[in-house]
Amino acid sequence: MVAATCTLTTGAHASSGDWDCPIDAYGCIFDGPLGTGDRYVIRSCDTFDLPRAWWDKADSVWSPDRLFTGYSYYANGSTSTYTTGYINHTADNIKYPNETDRIRVNCES
Repeated sequence: MVAATCTLTTGAHASSGDWDCPIDAYGCIFDGPLGTGDRYVIRSCDTFDLPRAWWDKADSVWSPDRLFTGYSYYANGSTSTYTTGYINHTADNIKYPNETDRIRVNCES
């Protein structure tokens, strides 16, 4: 498993529709719709689990130049299912909010 580097900021930094995310990040996940609330800054590419504090918390994602996919573990923890579909070069609400536990960020897109 590859360790991910992230930064957590409080909701005071992201207002409605703001999609506040550092320019050097691969993307950001927000716990509110439309880029609001607390954010998780994605600073690495690969497939990895989100920190436990972010499991079942993500509501929207900003992925400006990478292909992003979210997954959720089944209750038994053995496999996962898509929560986002593919989010490519855009900002959008997650298809199944508050279910994402694992993400894939493709830096070859």
